[in-house]
Formats: sequence, C-alpha cells, structure tokens
Amino acid sequence: IKKAIIIGGAGCIGYQVYKILSKKNIKVIAFDLEEKLQTIKDKDFKNITKIGGSIMDKVSLLDAMKECDVVIHLAAYLGVERTEKNKSKCIEININGTQNVIDCINKLKSVKKILFASSSEVYGEPIENPVSEKSLTQGKTIYAITKLAGEEIVKANYQSNKVKYTILRYFNP
Repeated sequence: IKKAIIIGGAGCIGYQVYKILSKKNIKVIAFDLEEKLQTIKDKDFKNITKIGGSIMDKVSLLDAMKECDVVIHLAAYLGVERTEKNKSKCIEININGTQNVIDCINKLKSVKKILFASSSEVYGEPIENPVSEKSLTQGKTIYAITKLAGEEIVKANYQSNKVKYTILRYFNP
C-alpha cells in the first residue's frame, strides 16, 4: 500500500487505522464531514491529508480518492435509536453512499482493494454462539439491513470489476 483513504477517517476506528498505517509510512487521507475533521487534533495526525466532504458528493469523493490504491470505507449513519427514527437517511447514507464509493472506485484505475466496515448487527439475535462469518445473518434493524446491503454492493463489484475486498463485521469497538 502506498496511499490509502479512510472514508469516515475522523472517527474512533478511523483514528486507530490511521495510527497503524502511519507507522508503515503509508500516505493517508482522512475524508470525513468538515465538522468531524475539526475535532482531529493536528498533533495526533502527522503526515495526513484531511479532506472535508460527504460520501453523498461523488465529485469530492472522487477527487479525494485520486491516486489511492486502498479505500477504507468506515463512513456510516449509525446508532440504533437514531437510525430507526431516520430510516430514509440511514438508507441514503449507508446504501447510496456505499454505492457512491464503489462508483468512484470504478472510475479510478489506482484502487486495488476496498475494506468495508460492516457490523455485528447483521447477525440480529444469533442462533449460535460464538458467531462466525458463516453464521446466519438476520438483520432486524434498518441499520443492520443497510450494512448487509453494503456488503452485497461490495461483493457484486468484485464480481463485475474485480476490485478485491475485505468486509469487517465489527462488534462494539
């Protein structure tokens, strides 16, 4: 990896990913909402480019991704109560936003892999413990359903465009 973009890069997980990548001398772009980026203390983030924007804006997203060989997609509309109260916004950001990320990847020749942040919520109330990647998914919330849809968008893109992927189903980080 030479250059990576962390979409949702101002968040808790984005910060941890940045720390790992920066130790490996990988150029990192943190792409996030402007108000989120303002919370990043510059002393913590050396050798990082911060770009304000939204995954709903393909123009800024595409511009930020230029020359990146890896896309780490952490952006999401989350919070069970918040997403249940704003189902349309959850669908728009988590599904349409993920499709925007994929569309931009496909316009660029530089991106070789996407890492997609899904959620353990996709398991709903697990039938078995411990759960594994092969466990039945039965998302019961709009958030879980949008994360499952995002996974399928990423997988479908591999079938048609051969962009490699890794999907991580985070439990409470």
